[in-house]
Amino acid sequence: MDGKIRMKVMKFGGSSVAAPRHVRDVVRIILNEGKRDQIVVVVSAFQGITNQLLAGARLAEKGDASYLTLFKQIAERHLDALDALHGKGKSSTVCSLIEQHLTELHDALHGISLLRHSPPRAMDLVASFGERLSALTLASFIKKSKASVYADAREFIVTDDQFMNASVNFELTNPQTKKYFEKLYKTNGKNCIAVVTGFTGVTEDGRTTTIGRNGSDYSAAIVGAALDVDVVEIWTDVDGVLSADPRAVSSAFVLPSLSYEEAMEMSYFLERQHRDLTIIVATSGDTGSAVAHGFFNVPHINVFILYPSGKISRLQEQQMTTLGGNITAVEVEGTFDDCQRLVKQALNDKDVQKERALTTANSINLGRLLPQVTYYDWGLIQLREKFKQEEQPLVVVPSGNFGNLTAAVYAKWMGCPIRSFVAATNANDGVLHYLHSGEFIPRASIQTYSNAMDVGNPSNLARLQFLYNNDVQHLRQDIDAVSISDEETLQEICATYETTSYILDPHTAVGVAAARRAMEWMSDAPPIIVAATAHPAKFPDVVEKAIGVEVPLPATLQEAVNRPKHSIKIRGRYSEWKELLNQSNT
Repeated sequence: MDGKIRMKVMKFGGSSVAAPRHVRDVVRIILNEGKRDQIVVVVSAFQGITNQLLAGARLAEKGDASYLTLFKQIAERHLDALDALHGKGKSSTVCSLIEQHLTELHDALHGISLLRHSPPRAMDLVASFGERLSALTLASFIKKSKASVYADAREFIVTDDQFMNASVNFELTNPQTKKYFEKLYKTNGKNCIAVVTGFTGVTEDGRTTTIGRNGSDYSAAIVGAALDVDVVEIWTDVDGVLSADPRAVSSAFVLPSLSYEEAMEMSYFLERQHRDLTIIVATSGDTGSAVAHGFFNVPHINVFILYPSGKISRLQEQQMTTLGGNITAVEVEGTFDDCQRLVKQALNDKDVQKERALTTANSINLGRLLPQVTYYDWGLIQLREKFKQEEQPLVVVPSGNFGNLTAAVYAKWMGCPIRSFVAATNANDGVLHYLHSGEFIPRASIQTYSNAMDVGNPSNLARLQFLYNNDVQHLRQDIDAVSISDEETLQEICATYETTSYILDPHTAVGVAAARRAMEWMSDAPPIIVAATAHPAKFPDVVEKAIGVEVPLPATLQEAVNRPKHSIKIRGRYSEWKELLNQSNT
């Protein structure tokens, strides 16, 4: 290729090609851009397919024949997409290629099942089929309107052999990429649109690799740099809250998340634009109160707090149900997991999003976690300055939705000298079993004395898995888990009070009991930091049962007790929740 290539790399994520209608929209965009520019497309797997592929490999490794059910679902989804996009006019060639890849995938899973072993190399091979099938599908549909070819990145992106998170060898990749595209354009013409498989590469000796779960974005950058293109565009299909009314502010952009403070600042701009922002929150006890008081009477901010009926303490309930005004408490017949599910469904409901600007403020929102990172830095400073401890500590965090622990892990990854972590859980111990078995199975939550931790399907586990590249063995090196029963919780409140006169709330008691358990199995004795997470006065029944002492209420809590409760009760059905949101917007 002579001189600088006037071309554009466009990358489309999994949500952008989630269904045939999305593929049609993407192709419309590509063809429109192709009128002006020379286009290279990089594409991810269909939304959710990579997770299904990896789950199938893990099932096959266990000898669980249900991996075949997952394979069938994956095959049917891609074949159905071909039918929807092409109808009777689909090419026998593309059908043959898709079926060839599906056969290869089936054989790979079957081999794992026979060997009862799925090393990282095998996981990379299986994972690669998502992008391969997606790119074939997209290229075939573009070809109906314009010359297009499927481009397997394994033909030119060369990596090391660190399977599941390989590093690119640019000394080999850059010249091979240029050579590959020179040949492609010589054969098919420079207007041909190449559809490249994201996420994948190959070792020098020809073994398939992947370059991390955000690897498709990286693939686009690799191709763009190697070909010296003019621009690399990363296209997503994820809605968010706009920073301003785009009709009034030309530079408005989408915010992926908002912290409390950011939302408060935004209220100023919302007032000037006469627009409202709705914050929807699922809480298992404490988050709801913090959000309610943080946004109470803030102009143009409306808050809906969903909490499980009968599963939080009376004081926690009073704190979030007695303010009124712009704070609406929604009492859900169900568990915290039901509340969290309803919030997530609304955030992903296009019809609701059209009617109101939505965001959230519990740990579904990363903005909630980031300020918590500083707690651990502060704790380390206290450990060194007050207690003269230089050794890296073990950090124990009472964990329900695992947001606080995730913040602690972020602190370590940012450089805080923390040795390791213990996730202190109550009877809701699904993550403990995940760490032991390597497989997470969501469970119905169990009601305990430490109610804010009664979570059966914690949102933030996915963030922890992402940090550790979905490698449970790597995650275990930093994080262990301990389950503490209600009886042990009472015993810890009593023991701590008798020896120190300090009154623990039941959540912190779970953390302290877990720290004692950790000390028993550790050969050395590092300093330990336990995150204290609530005030004991919120749980008078539990504390009095443990130590027979009535905890005096702080003035702010006493004020909440004396106010009348106002809440709207719904069943755990999305139709009722959606109707409530729609009614409140009229």
